[in-house]
Amino acid sequence: MIPIYPEQVIYLFTIFFFLILGFLWLREELNQSRVSSKWTADKKSLYLCGKCHLSFLAFRGQTVVRCPRCGELCFLRRRKRF
Repeated sequence: MIPIYPEQVIYLFTIFFFLILGFLWLREELNQSRVSSKWTADKKSLYLCGKCHLSFLAFRGQTVVRCPRCGELCFLRRRKRF
């Protein structure tokens, strides 16, 4: 049999732990870059509900959306100012 010393086991577990940690960090960074590019607060994506006066984000190509608070159909006029 191959002799395995406790120092080698600790060394292998440490390397394995850092590899998993690096993989999870890289996955989180890639996920954040995809999510943050989709939702940005600019004049073309920030809208105001006429009924409850809630400001909310919507995708750029949409002309009619539902308000997340009251569920009212909002026809987007793009007049919200910062």
